[in-house]
Amino acid sequence: MFIDNKKIVFQKKNFNTKIFFSIKSFFYKIINKLNFFSKIFFIIIIIIIVYGLYLNNKIINLINGKVWKFPVFVYGNIVNFKSGMFYTKCDLISILNFHHYLKVDVLDNSGEYIVKENKIELIRRAFNFPDYNEGALRVCFYFDKNKIRRIINTKNNKSVVFFRLDPILVNIIHTSDKEEHLFLPLCNFSSKMINILLSIEDKNFFYHIGINPFSMCRALIANVHAGKIIQGASTLTQQLARNLFLTNKRSFLRKFNEIFIAIIIDALYSKNRILELYFNEVYFGQSGMYEIRGFPLASIYYFGRPINELSLDQQVLLISMVKGASIYNPWNHPELVLRRRNLILRLIFHQNIICYKDYCFFIHRPLGVLSKSKSITKKPLFIQMLCRELKIKLGKNINDIPGSRIFTTLDLRSQYFAEKSVKLNILFLRNKLKINNLKAFMIIVDKLTGEVRGIVGSASTKIINSNKILESRRSIGSLAKIIIYLSVLDNPDIYGFNSWIEDKPIIIGLSDVNDFKFKNYNEKFINRMVLLDKIINLMNVSSINSKVNLDLKNILNTLSKLGLYKYKSKYSIFSNLINMTPVQVAQIFQLISNDGNKSCLFTIKFIISENDKIIYHNHYSFNHVVKSQATWLTLYGMQQVVKNGTAKSLSISYPHANIAGKNSFSTGLVDSWFVGIDHRDVVVSWIGIDNKKSLFLSDIDAMQMYRCYLTYRPPIPLVLFPLSDIIKVNINYNNKIVCKNNIWKKIPIWDFNHSFSNFCKNDSKEFINNSLVFDKNKNKSIIYWIKKFLGLFF
Repeated sequence: MFIDNKKIVFQKKNFNTKIFFSIKSFFYKIINKLNFFSKIFFIIIIIIIVYGLYLNNKIINLINGKVWKFPVFVYGNIVNFKSGMFYTKCDLISILNFHHYLKVDVLDNSGEYIVKENKIELIRRAFNFPDYNEGALRVCFYFDKNKIRRIINTKNNKSVVFFRLDPILVNIIHTSDKEEHLFLPLCNFSSKMINILLSIEDKNFFYHIGINPFSMCRALIANVHAGKIIQGASTLTQQLARNLFLTNKRSFLRKFNEIFIAIIIDALYSKNRILELYFNEVYFGQSGMYEIRGFPLASIYYFGRPINELSLDQQVLLISMVKGASIYNPWNHPELVLRRRNLILRLIFHQNIICYKDYCFFIHRPLGVLSKSKSITKKPLFIQMLCRELKIKLGKNINDIPGSRIFTTLDLRSQYFAEKSVKLNILFLRNKLKINNLKAFMIIVDKLTGEVRGIVGSASTKIINSNKILESRRSIGSLAKIIIYLSVLDNPDIYGFNSWIEDKPIIIGLSDVNDFKFKNYNEKFINRMVLLDKIINLMNVSSINSKVNLDLKNILNTLSKLGLYKYKSKYSIFSNLINMTPVQVAQIFQLISNDGNKSCLFTIKFIISENDKIIYHNHYSFNHVVKSQATWLTLYGMQQVVKNGTAKSLSISYPHANIAGKNSFSTGLVDSWFVGIDHRDVVVSWIGIDNKKSLFLSDIDAMQMYRCYLTYRPPIPLVLFPLSDIIKVNINYNNKIVCKNNIWKKIPIWDFNHSFSNFCKNDSKEFINNSLVFDKNKNKSIIYWIKKFLGLFF
């Protein structure tokens, strides 16, 4: 049987045309039978129906789809605890306070803790960690002096091998949308809070159709009688419609749309769904140019705690802001908000939602909101580093991260203490030097992993041009000598700590610049110095002389290993012409403090997508780029700088910390540097100015900023565990190695060929290896040694 497709298509077209003309003729017949006004009314009804279908489609597409485009949520470091870790009871209390845990007398809810003698009991909040979701957990920490003795799960009385604290939301990276949301299901809001909100904003919420005609008529009469708008009649559904689809601009058209959309929303969705949307959408003020939306995020902003941990008066305070977050803002109008909160407390007392005892208790409580500085404060420099890292690690996939969670290395305590130290010291120096544009910088880095714990610039934590601060290269001054020492000590067959180095003027003819005369900072020369003393003191010429004797290829090779750029003049390192950013300086000293293992500085640990999949995981790794013995000796020399050298005052303040440090100032005294290293961190601090004007800064100005930081975050003693090839030898006053007699002090030596370890087994043996001289004058008189000792200094 043959089927004619063209004929079938033609028949279908005729059929559709007949239907269209039938409907058209039907409407014409109806219109012809109506009078003029009825026709107008009929047309209006048709328009309303069509417009309603349009709005219906718009509402469904939004609410059934993705209601909000969430920003990227940035969390601080996840703090881990194990038995035996060095944490005191005060340390844990400080950490809990920074994570906004509440100290209470009776432990009932998550986010609370109690302190008893040598133990702290707390309920850890439920949190969706990068690897899996953990529920609330009640544990007890037992302390033994400055250590955690054990951690017990109080539910089953079993030891907890590994415990981690929920991180805190520290920043929000915004998308193109200018709103901030943090979604929570309706079940996360208490029934009492829901009842209070409905009793204040919409008593008949469960009974009306999205609008309340009686309230609208009552408000209309009151407003006409007063001659101005004194009452509103918007239901929660109308408020939701306005927030989701409309603007706040008052007009008849907006009110019509608001009513129409509210009726459609109420017809399409359940009351619980409407409430859930409302709780996550209502406006709560501004965070800069971005709007704070929803109770969950408002709770974090104003109280630093999840909504389910707020007390009744705090919940009422947020409810009081619903009427007008711009007017009833606790940061801007605390007294007005207090009156509004107390009014609502009185209303719900009369409605028997709370008892008289609770009413009397809550009405006398202060607002208890966080200051703006302790809220979700922006960390511009840290976030700038994080964004750079995002571009490098994710590349083209960076556009796929909206709504994701980033877990970072940021330690809130380190960051806060650094901010405080920078602010105090820079304000002091600005007043002292009468220079308003004086700037400062501090970065804290984990010396083992390379994690950036904190980074602060200038006297303010809100820097607009953070790019300039991060990218600005400054002269590092005599910090460059550490690189020289690293190269020197990497050649143990030529140099050791007891090597004599010439200290006299030197002029070098350079092909690319004019002849350059190198001199010491104090323009004094003492003919020769011992290498260890050279490290301790700020002597530049002796560094140059040592490196002129040493093959320049070694120093250039060291520069390459450290990742430094190539300089036009190979002598720039001797003349303090090396320019680096503080971040680059921190990277170099991280390598030195970690046995020559370079761990690239990073800020991101995990990136978790909106559907809880791991987008990125930073696996800790390092490259061994410099010999461990050379970095060990360099770090030892930096310890001597603090114990006996130019940073000795720091050792007086912390005599048992064994801090390794190096202070420096650049030519022209426009930059002051200090690098401090303890068992935990590498801290780089800098103070200076952008122009070349001489400030007469001291080399200890940056050190004072570091000292201020240590008052808040005491150092952990830096213990240098001896390496297999590092031995300590006795030296006399002539800096020659001896076995027993005339011992001046002990210094470490890199015994690269095991020659020194067997030296004292045979007292008659004499050994000379370049400048590493073993003493053959052990029987000289004490007068001889006194003369030699005095000759070192005069």
